Amino acid sequence: RATAAQSSSAQSTARDVSEQLVKTMEEFERAKAEWAIERDEMRDALAAAAGESTRLLEATEEVCRLRAADAAAGAREDAERTSAEAAAETATYMRRVVELEAATEEVSLKVDE
Repeated sequence: RATAAQSSSAQSTARDVSEQLVKTMEEFERAKAEWAIERDEMRDALAAAAGESTRLLEATEEVCRLRAADAAAGAREDAERTSAEAAAETATYMRRVVELEAATEEVSLKVDE
């Protein structure tokens, strides 16, 4: 009788341990599935961030190209303006030289008379 009670108690304990093991395995599988979902979501988020980072880098490069082109155009305009100003000053100087030569010639002719 004691052996039967011990056997029944052992079976009950084994059944409890078995049920607990099943519950633990179910919880583990549930946690593993949740982790897989979170991992996939994280992977998707990282891929999206990498794509956005690439787009931002490309946009930054384009802005730099546009700024460089704008600066080059501004420098070209400045150079053209400076060249035009120098040409105008040279023309003024040359007219003044011609006027002075004419005045000198006129004075020379008057002195000779």
